[in-house]
Amino acid sequence: MRNSRRTIVPIVEGDGEAEAAPALLRRILHERSDYYHIDVSPPKVTNGKGRLIRRLEDFLGYATITDGCAAILVLVDADADCPVELAVEFANRARSINVLVPTAVVCAKREYESWFLASDEDFNGDAEEYNRAEQWLNRRFAAGLTYKKTKDQVRFSATMDMDAAFHASRSFRRLCNAVDELVHFVDAGEVKTTPGA
Repeated sequence: MRNSRRTIVPIVEGDGEAEAAPALLRRILHERSDYYHIDVSPPKVTNGKGRLIRRLEDFLGYATITDGCAAILVLVDADADCPVELAVEFANRARSINVLVPTAVVCAKREYESWFLASDEDFNGDAEEYNRAEQWLNRRFAAGLTYKKTKDQVRFSATMDMDAAFHASRSFRRLCNAVDELVHFVDAGEVKTTPGA
């Protein structure tokens, strides 16, 4: 028997985001937007940005056949790439294969961890231009402890100040807006892919 719940299926790069992205997306759905009629599925993990770039169309296909898939959100670190250009490129590729559910592409400027810096009042500077987020996070730990993506990314995602990140990070605002877009498209029965060309 198929599950009748409607879900957003994330596509993410690595194991750290496998737990962290759903935790953060649920917070955006519930805490920021008060959406409770759509849930988040376990992500499709691509095992690296290079593999996502090479096989984006395959992962979009895997996501669409996930039980309950109502929308897809591709979440990738821009690293040194322009996040807008990379997101538009991925969105155009999704449009070219006619994905059958609403799809949004979000590129974290630099990396996912940049959003943690943007949410922290102790960070001085532009989190989206800072390219050593993990080193900065390491300094937040007690002596001898280090930041581990697979363990700490979900914890930071569950506790970060989303309002602070929203105001300090353009790419985090894009994530929040993309979630709103996907819910709107699902509710309206529209199959659209964002961002536009």
